[in-house]
Amino acid sequence: MLLPNVEFFQQNAKSMTPEWSDKFDMVMIFDACHDQCRPDLAIKEIYRVLKPGGIFAMVEIDGTSNVSEDKNTFGPAACAFYSASVFHCLAVGSNSEDKVFIISWHGSS
Repeated sequence: MLLPNVEFFQQNAKSMTPEWSDKFDMVMIFDACHDQCRPDLAIKEIYRVLKPGGIFAMVEIDGTSNVSEDKNTFGPAACAFYSASVFHCLAVGSNSEDKVFIISWHGSS
């Protein structure tokens, strides 16, 4: 499907291209903010590259801090989300000297 007015870019979320200030109508993060070593800097950069009045959309995993409750709600596959979070997201998100933790598997209280 060709969308002539849509472009996709991949950048380091905490330090995007300097020329991108006020460039984008919309920025979206899908299931990735919790993986950032510095999610605070990623959000700051998103604000910088959005045009005034631009749209920021962030989609994160749906879950709580209770594996048993999530298993009852979402089925056995919920355990896989916790495994991925522990063995991938935690490792990626903590791989920086200046890390700040926002870990999605802690979920809501």
